[in-house]
Amino acid sequence: MYVCSWKLRTIMDTALLHNVPDLSPQALGLPEDAVSKRICVGLSGGVDSSVAALLLKEAGYDVFALFMQNWHDITGTLHGECEWEEDRRVAEMVARRIGIPFHFVDLSDIYRRQVVDYMFGEYARGRTPNPDVMCNSKIKFAAFLQAARDLGAEYVATGHYCRKAVTKEGMYRILAGNDRNKDQSYFLCQLTQEQLSRALFPIGEIVKPEVRRLAREGGLPSADKKDSQGICFVGKVDLPVFLQQKLKARRGQVVEIFPEFYDTLDGIPRLRKRAQPHRRGTPRRRRHNFSYCLRQWRRRHPLRNTHTAGT
Repeated sequence: MYVCSWKLRTIMDTALLHNVPDLSPQALGLPEDAVSKRICVGLSGGVDSSVAALLLKEAGYDVFALFMQNWHDITGTLHGECEWEEDRRVAEMVARRIGIPFHFVDLSDIYRRQVVDYMFGEYARGRTPNPDVMCNSKIKFAAFLQAARDLGAEYVATGHYCRKAVTKEGMYRILAGNDRNKDQSYFLCQLTQEQLSRALFPIGEIVKPEVRRLAREGGLPSADKKDSQGICFVGKVDLPVFLQQKLKARRGQVVEIFPEFYDTLDGIPRLRKRAQPHRRGTPRRRRHNFSYCLRQWRRRHPLRNTHTAGT
């Protein structure tokens, strides 16, 4: 693992931010002396992590930024180039604007092993993977956390829309963020207690429009940057092309299940409502209710709701 770092010149004037969340050690679930501890912000170049860094800096914490590169290959990417290069440039400008040190770490090898290979393996077994969940548990709060600690950080802050709480017994809990449209607590569901003890989520109490407003008030270059989409740190991909790097196309059956025909109760399909009358262009099987279709499908037409896909 190669880490390079340099401290950027501060050009930021005194920020005048309004209506900021409470980021006191108590509010963040930290000990009272946490203000004196170093905090690493996983700065991705997006607006969320940028505002997380800005808020922690304004709250008086000793903050530095760490940008991680996790992907090199452009095969299957829709933009035709690795977006991380542009993201890194934006992250550097954000760090310079806020006035915090900027560091870089290449985690592409472990990312390929822990996330990409896992994704290929799940698809090969016929299961749908969740690379974002694995990225958080195996990369951001594992390999990335270790890189941050090697640089002297006690905690890692990210731009996730979620919150953290501590029970009376000292157990850490992940709570949904206040923005119902952006809640990301699910993607952190596999974090351990040790990982949660080092994690900070500064924007979990605010909503996306407020994050944009704070970014504009702070003059951050990422204020109007579009949200990232696609596979975590790979970006938007043509999934068939991406998967065919390792998986061969093969023929198989795709079975359709029409949700309007039934509800699932105790694992048993039950009729919810009758299908609409047959109209031109609508499959004939939808003229009947679900119970009738199910009997006929099993008895006489085993492949009636099945399509063949592949080469």
